[in-house]
Amino acid sequence: MTKVSANVNMPSNIRYLKYWFLGLLLLGCTSVAGYDLLYGVPQRKCESAGSWWRWQDRVCYKPIYLPTLTHRPAGEGNALNWHDHKAAQDLPGKATASSAAASK
Repeated sequence: MTKVSANVNMPSNIRYLKYWFLGLLLLGCTSVAGYDLLYGVPQRKCESAGSWWRWQDRVCYKPIYLPTLTHRPAGEGNALNWHDHKAAQDLPGKATASSAAASK
């Protein structure tokens, strides 16, 4: 019976695998850092300013104060008081008792 030696002159692939995995690690780290620079930093900056971040377009939207659009005084409620007679008469297309009696 012949003995088989441990060194059979097979080429070692460990050196190539080491560089392959090192390259994958560097690619992964670069990808994470790039994602953070493109999305994470602008998002944190936008949200710290009190705005809204939309990640699909990478746009920071500033909220608009509602009284600026509606021209109502600040702090006024947005609901109509239907028990107020004047509020019911001011609605267009709303027939009131006095307008129905006047049209007959």
